[in-house]
Amino acid sequence: MRKTFVILIILFTSLLFIQTDSIRETEINSVMTDHHNYQSLSENKLQKIVDSQNKIKQFKEHKIKDKSTRVSISISFAGDCTLGQDIRQGNWNTFPTVAEREGYDFFFKEVQTVFAHDDLTIVNLETTLTTSEDFEPNKKWRYKGSPDYTEILKIGNIEAVHIANNHMHDYKRKGFEDTIEALEKADIIYYGNDTMSQKWNTRGGHLGYDIPRVINIQGIKIALLGYKGWYDNENNREKIQQDINHMKENADVIIVSYHWGDQRVYYPNQMQKDLGRFTIDCGADIVVGHHPHVIQGIEKYKDKFIVYSLGNFSFGGNRNPEDRDCIIFQSIFTLENGKLVDNKGKIIPCKISTDENINNFQPIVLNGTEKQRVLDRIYKYSEALEYGIKPVQLPVNIIE
Repeated sequence: MRKTFVILIILFTSLLFIQTDSIRETEINSVMTDHHNYQSLSENKLQKIVDSQNKIKQFKEHKIKDKSTRVSISISFAGDCTLGQDIRQGNWNTFPTVAEREGYDFFFKEVQTVFAHDDLTIVNLETTLTTSEDFEPNKKWRYKGSPDYTEILKIGNIEAVHIANNHMHDYKRKGFEDTIEALEKADIIYYGNDTMSQKWNTRGGHLGYDIPRVINIQGIKIALLGYKGWYDNENNREKIQQDINHMKENADVIIVSYHWGDQRVYYPNQMQKDLGRFTIDCGADIVVGHHPHVIQGIEKYKDKFIVYSLGNFSFGGNRNPEDRDCIIFQSIFTLENGKLVDNKGKIIPCKISTDENINNFQPIVLNGTEKQRVLDRIYKYSEALEYGIKPVQLPVNIIE
């Protein structure tokens, strides 16, 4: 009887261990499943913090990292993109005819080695996207493209556009509103300020918009501010200072874009230099410029870059420009505990066309001797600047 009782106890204990192991295995599987779901969710597209209207847009795929970790992000800047034409150009070799013939993936196909692998790409959108025919009669050049050309930006991995330039009003307020609507529908970030320019003149109109942005990349808040840099006075400086002060409270990195300078001039004018350095003094982490349609030098002022002109990029405004050189400037920001601890730059030489005989509006990254030739130009123009960058060793070409 005692032996039978012992056997029963042993059998009961064995069953208990088996059941316990089964329960633990179920718990482990549940935890692994939950962890897998969490990873899947964390890899969804990030949503960006946008303007005061608190609209939410989709962004590139990233895991959101804790700000206590060390995070590096890469942001690429390219110059003037006119996704359209002046209607007086006719139909021969215009941006729309190339788009119809080659498809929307054609234009930025040769720069995807850069744009598809960074965290954010920004260009200057130098055109309206509208079907309006009511253009500004006092403008020498009036650009427009189809509203669905936003798909070209999306296919090209361009997430953000600067709009504070002298062509946003080419088709008056209707053209501007159509452009904004098209960008909104395509979830393209747009930013810029038009409250600091004189009204209706040949260098730029006045639509009164003021659109700053803050976006989130890997848990890092990036501020985007853009201006027309043709007027340097006390009121404008006060506005710039106020904007940057506000962004210091709401962002970890502050980017400022200027549409400024003299066309087809390879050196920044005094206003560019004064405004650029003032903007860094106010607290910006980088200043990037466009409008001259040619490249200009680069300064590193107080350990922050001022890229005076990136040149053209995919530029439908000129079917055969004499100077086709341009650059992509890539900033690599490293932050630790939410603070900027390192700031590097990379010059990526390009030209605006893959066709040697004409502008086909397809920029391409340069290599070999052509790459070095454009770099040499940048260093030459920079050498004349008080805080100009110095040549660095290839092929890495990282500016410390």
